[in-house]
Amino acid sequence: MKLVCIGLFLAPALGLALPPEALIAQGSVPSKKGQPDPNVQIADTLEDQITRDGRLNGILWSIGDPMFRAAVDDGVIKNPPDFPSLREAYRVARALHAEYLIYLTAATQKDGSIDGAITIYQGSRQVWHNSQRTGLQNPSGTDVNGTILAITSNWINLMDAGPLKGFAVTPVISTPPPEPGEIKTPPPSAVPTIAPPPMTTPSNKGTDNTELFHTVDGFIKTGDLSDAVQALRDGVDTAPLDLERRRRLCETLLLAGEPVLAAQEARRGAVLLPQGGVLRLIAIRAWLLAGQGSEAQNDLNELASHSPGGADPLLLAEVALFQMKVSSAIDTLDSVIQTKATPDAYYFRALAKGLQGDDAGVQADLAQIGSDGSPTRYTIATSILDASVQTVGDEVRALLNDVAVKPSGDVGDGLKFQIGRTTATLDFLQGIQPDPLHKHSQARRILAYNLLQQSLGDIQEFLSTRNDDTLSDARLNFSEALRNFSGAREDFLGEAKGTANDRPATG
Repeated sequence: MKLVCIGLFLAPALGLALPPEALIAQGSVPSKKGQPDPNVQIADTLEDQITRDGRLNGILWSIGDPMFRAAVDDGVIKNPPDFPSLREAYRVARALHAEYLIYLTAATQKDGSIDGAITIYQGSRQVWHNSQRTGLQNPSGTDVNGTILAITSNWINLMDAGPLKGFAVTPVISTPPPEPGEIKTPPPSAVPTIAPPPMTTPSNKGTDNTELFHTVDGFIKTGDLSDAVQALRDGVDTAPLDLERRRRLCETLLLAGEPVLAAQEARRGAVLLPQGGVLRLIAIRAWLLAGQGSEAQNDLNELASHSPGGADPLLLAEVALFQMKVSSAIDTLDSVIQTKATPDAYYFRALAKGLQGDDAGVQADLAQIGSDGSPTRYTIATSILDASVQTVGDEVRALLNDVAVKPSGDVGDGLKFQIGRTTATLDFLQGIQPDPLHKHSQARRILAYNLLQQSLGDIQEFLSTRNDDTLSDARLNFSEALRNFSGAREDFLGEAKGTANDRPATG
């Protein structure tokens, strides 16, 4: 639950601004005699999502929360009830010096649905309130866990667009694993292949890397990637201007499934070495593999300023897609294909056409690729799709608001585009060969697009019938789509590290 505890101590040392603290507490209603308790515990799920979101540091009203437990042990909080009243929660929030109080009015289950209400206080001032009624069903009845996640995910989205809009997102710093430094060897299909430009002459003339690289090759052959990385780090420390050693270190970090570390190391070397353009290209591709398009753009800008024309046009197109500059990416890929058609160029143009809503273009380009599946290509493509969810989600959320108040003619074109884009993107995702390592996240990502497609279909039906229940279904399916998009990304990262969650996707 509390992944950020260590982050609270490390953040000042790292120069990070801590997010404001928020006490999250839940009230209750008395159960009727002879009937089951109607209260549903929802605060812990909300706290987990708020903390992971990074805009607030949640303190859960629970003895299991480290900060809350410390306050109880120190006597700051005395005899806390399981479900506090608003007055009690407000008093404790002041005692903990929490800037915000998030108070959940009793979340109750009735007739297959869960009702929940949330109010946010800043100091003594109420700044936001919202209520939800949702009921997801499965073959055995009400899907309580799924319903809770749907409600809390919707609250997070609404808060990010409302009272928390503009808040800085502070990265979560997780507690280290039991054996820090040990890098788990990914399956062969998960190892990305990077093909940077040909090697230039190392800066350290006379440096003999034969013995070092022989040792590193031995570690890699036996799967001891952490030892290989450490040997290369030691080698770089003894010859900091040796381009070949730095490049080999970056490549080994990528092999070990550490694209962020590889990108950071490549960027550091690119600053130090006059031949740093090679490392800058590795950094760009590593950032793309890590799903961090903005960082890739930063290194692309540096490369352009020092080596005009030095970037592979394919990299330019991939970075543009991360930023949802779809037309620009297609123009670049058109030029690449006219000059020298490659499977990669067709692959990413198919993705771009999917994001543009050109289903026929998707099918035509995928037909040019053949059956070869590239893990690197797949990783970057799914990262681009995951990055696009923010833009797509904002547009569909605005569409859901507009259809309730505007005439059908004013929203028809926007809805038509969203349906076309979702259909074409889903066809791209189903038409590519997935990396076997990511079978589960692939299925969940496809589920998310199907739910989004269903939500848009519900909106279309609402415009014809003006049935409020249909619009409610659209909102529910949209919320579920967002939850599964987020879950697919988390599953993908877990699969890459060998820690994927085996829970089935839900819809």
